[in-house]
Amino acid sequence: YEALYSLGKKANLHQVAAVCVLPEQLEIIRHITTVKLATVANFPTGNQPHKEVLAAIEKTIINTKVDEIDYVFPYQDY
Repeated sequence: YEALYSLGKKANLHQVAAVCVLPEQLEIIRHITTVKLATVANFPTGNQPHKEVLAAIEKTIINTKVDEIDYVFPYQDY
């Protein structure tokens, strides 16, 4: 929690465009910062099954206020 608090305060101070955190951290950081919130799906390896990734994205959209969701492309396939 301490690291998220520090991150949120620094984001406010430096007026960044967005803060990107893991989906489970969104609810905490949204109470700390006033900047836009972003998260990431299929992180870090990009190798989760497609259906699981889509379910995780849908869950994030339904349950959390988030401005952006980034997606780790399955780069090992290429």
